[in-house]
Amino acid sequence: MSEPATYFLMVELKPTAESAYNPAEVSGIFTHCFVPSGNFYEAVTMFEGAIAAQNLELINIEWCLLYDSFDWTPEDQTVHTKLRQKAINTGEVCFGEMVTWNDEDEDEDE
Repeated sequence: MSEPATYFLMVELKPTAESAYNPAEVSGIFTHCFVPSGNFYEAVTMFEGAIAAQNLELINIEWCLLYDSFDWTPEDQTVHTKLRQKAINTGEVCFGEMVTWNDEDEDEDE
């Protein structure tokens, strides 16, 4: 029996004043997530609901694809297996590490 379909998204987000991230300290967030759905529109709707619940704003969707439609390396599969399985088991959108940055960090590099 094959596993239920999941969508894999890589996204750029921005915190709002009500989020767990302080917008004065965090300008942006880059992360990936798994959405337990085989339907593109349902997956995007579930994703939008998940970020709204966390008071995050979508800046850009870098990737949005059915997990099984991509030729993942064994290393990628190892990295993603637990999070994908969690999404399947819970029926919820599951996010990976939230990589944050502050625009002021970029100014210091100049």
